[in-house]
Order: sequence, then C-alpha cells, then structure tokens
Amino acid sequence: MTDNWTHNPRVNLRLSRSVSAAILGDIKALLPHEGIQIFINELDDENYATLECQQNDAIAALLVPILVVWRQLGYIGNIVWHGGKITRDVTAATQFQLLSLMKTPLALFVIREA
Repeated sequence: MTDNWTHNPRVNLRLSRSVSAAILGDIKALLPHEGIQIFINELDDENYATLECQQNDAIAALLVPILVVWRQLGYIGNIVWHGGKITRDVTAATQFQLLSLMKTPLALFVIREA
C-alpha cells in the first residue's frame, strides 16, 4: 500500500489564529479527511494553523470557494501566494485565478485577517 502523502504534490495554507477560528470548521467539514492534514501551532498567532492538502482538482474545487466566501464576508483580509521563489499578493484574485494558483507546484497560501 502506498502513502498518498509521499507521492502526491501538495498545496499548503497558513492561517492566522482569527482566520482559523472563522474558516477551519468549514474546511474540516467539506474536505475529505484523507485529503488534508492540519497542524496547529498554539504559540504563533500569525501562523496558527498549517493545512497540507493534496494538490488535485477535487480538493481545489472545494477549498477555493471557501476562501472566496470568507473573503467576501470580511474574515479574510490578505492572501499571499508563494510559488517557489515567486511571491504575489492575490487578495483580490478571482475564483478562477485562485484555482489556477492552487495547481502550481510548491503552492503556499498565507492567509490573514482583515
């Protein structure tokens, strides 16, 4: 039996404590448990939760609308995408743009409150 975590690419999200309080429940409820790992760092409010998600179309299709809705509700104020050596503020990105960025190798999203 192979371990999907060692053979599949991943997308990572780092959430501040306040963003985690708002959206982590939705993420846990909507994403398949085998497709996500969550690490909590009680000592760091800016990087409180790190989510390691399998990088596939199904996970991205569930994750992006969560981010968009919570951004529209005002709980997410800043989204920064890192793709290897490239960093970009994608706070105002469309759902399609976020979906495309989720599929890039080494994708990391840093998500902070408003």
